[in-house]
Amino acid sequence: MAAYDKHRHTWQDEYETHVNWEFEEEELSLIVAFLESAVGQHFLEGRWRMGAYVGSNTEDLVEQVLADAEAVLREGVAHRPAQ
Repeated sequence: MAAYDKHRHTWQDEYETHVNWEFEEEELSLIVAFLESAVGQHFLEGRWRMGAYVGSNTEDLVEQVLADAEAVLREGVAHRPAQ
């Protein structure tokens, strides 16, 4: 947490600036009302769980994709003409 704490203000400022640029005040009020509702809470919890489960269930797939990409890069380097 200490590594983040020294950057917290900048991070928060960037986030708030973008939120205020992206959404109008009325939209933010509607979004907050939704997120504070029972359905909004279910949405937030479900979104978190979905991200966690999909991330866990696809770890092997991600590793395979990275290995395949590294192999393609190595092959491209091996076949690159000398300069």
